[in-house]
Amino acid sequence: MRNIQTREGYDLWDKVHELPRFNFWRGGEDEKGSVIRVPEKHGNWVSFNDLTALADQYQDEINSLRERLARLELKSVKP
Repeated sequence: MRNIQTREGYDLWDKVHELPRFNFWRGGEDEKGSVIRVPEKHGNWVSFNDLTALADQYQDEINSLRERLARLELKSVKP
């Protein structure tokens, strides 16, 4: 059950928002300009590796719960 007051059920959302964010700035002294990553809390970009590591943890938990549910369903079907 999700409860916004206690943050119960929002743990994935909260962990994603704790990831460092970045902005990108295009500028530089060369003729083409260069793109640099600027660490800033209000950016819209996160590290793909950090996000996939977090997603993998939650996918493992989901798979574990699915296996557990499948075992419970098999037990309830048996006469």
